[in-house]
Amino acid sequence: MRICVIFYNFAALFENKILHAQSMTIRYINMMLTLCLVIGLSGCRKSTPQQVRHLGKEAPVDSALLAKMEFNQRMANAADKECLRWVQSDSLDYILDEFGFWYRKDVQVDGTPLTRGQSTQLHVVVRELDGNVLADLEDDFVLGSDNMPMVMNRVLKTMCVGERTTTITPWYLAYGAEGRGVIKPYTNLIITIEVKE
Repeated sequence: MRICVIFYNFAALFENKILHAQSMTIRYINMMLTLCLVIGLSGCRKSTPQQVRHLGKEAPVDSALLAKMEFNQRMANAADKECLRWVQSDSLDYILDEFGFWYRKDVQVDGTPLTRGQSTQLHVVVRELDGNVLADLEDDFVLGSDNMPMVMNRVLKTMCVGERTTTITPWYLAYGAEGRGVIKPYTNLIITIEVKE
């Protein structure tokens, strides 16, 4: 596109100067071709990012970070297995979501699903896989907010007012490696969510 505009501008300039001597015309043509060649060859090429160099040494590895990543991967694999064993031992049917948690609709109604940013009143019960209740609260929540676990945001997108869903959730989709409040780090959870209004 830039080259076309340049050709157009030089063509207009050339048209205005046609009355000048022929040597001037040749100079304009040479200048136009040289300029187009320079712009065409250098103006459109992106520079490649340079690699970080460590004076001939390999890049330093943060061994603590690498160890934590490997530990978390082992914990996530163990969580997936533990959740699967729990689902298989329960007599109710659960569905595996593509994100890696299990869920079932306890109460299902026809209605319009919740939308991101919508405020709604929820009754949420959070239990450990052994049934120990960690939290039982009824409060207003905003769908898509960062203060809710990822699993709740994911499930609420499919729910309508009056529905209740139970999830079997690995720690990495719940409260993570840090935990929150009474919920310890790396805790797999049963989360029951009921949309009140």
